[in-house]
Amino acid sequence: MKPTLWLVLATLAVMVPDLSSGMARQTQVIQQDIKQMIQINISGTHGTRYSGSLTIHNNSESDTYPLDGSVPTQLEYPGEGVTLEITVQSEGSLALEVRQGGNLSTSRAEGVGSVMQLSVR
Repeated sequence: MKPTLWLVLATLAVMVPDLSSGMARQTQVIQQDIKQMIQINISGTHGTRYSGSLTIHNNSESDTYPLDGSVPTQLEYPGEGVTLEITVQSEGSLALEVRQGGNLSTSRAEGVGSVMQLSVR
């Protein structure tokens, strides 16, 4: 084999990308994104009203949003953590479920004025 042909083949071999490591990094990024999605499910007696606040924590920043609604409610936010405070505003029961990265936290309340506080990080 001529030296120039050998050099061309060696150069081409170096230039072929390693797709397996790229796929591993891409999979890791996707899994990280999925892990940072926070799912909030507010269920209970149909039509039970609630109010409160929701704080989403992401890195060193936090954003707080008012909550005012009735059962059932489903919310989803990207973030590293969440703090919820919910007050029952009408007769009935509430069940709060927060899922993040395979973890599940729950709380239940019944009766007007009952307060649930839940923090997940």
